[in-house]
Amino acid sequence: MQDNHSVAYESRKLTTHEKNYATHDLELLAIVHALKLWRHYLLGQKFELMTDHNSLKWIFTQENLNMRQRRWMQTLQEFDFEIKYRPGRQNVVADALSRKPSLCAITVVSNSLPAEVREKLSANEFFSSIISLLHQESKTPKEN
Repeated sequence: MQDNHSVAYESRKLTTHEKNYATHDLELLAIVHALKLWRHYLLGQKFELMTDHNSLKWIFTQENLNMRQRRWMQTLQEFDFEIKYRPGRQNVVADALSRKPSLCAITVVSNSLPAEVREKLSANEFFSSIISLLHQESKTPKEN
């Protein structure tokens, strides 16, 4: 997400074996899939991961994980993120998509990097003068 608007959705069909996974594992599978897919954007960045599955907030503190979950934990530990719970009622689009039986649950990942870049550029004397010139030019009427 950027500025609280979704910029991408991802889905895939479940394999024959994945259809037998418990709900908790399906939600975790969706997170792992999303992180692998957008890995090049997320590595080295701190981000929030929103999910409508409350128990995933505690995945890092669980003692008894099955082998599949342990394997996925190795992938999760590569990233610097915090899992936040957002009830399905507040996450309407993702919740509706996750109810389709052939799709993995949708997980929202947000990154604060664009806002940080804008803030640093406006604080820099050189770039702030360029930004103000660009704003002035965009406000002046253009001649044909």
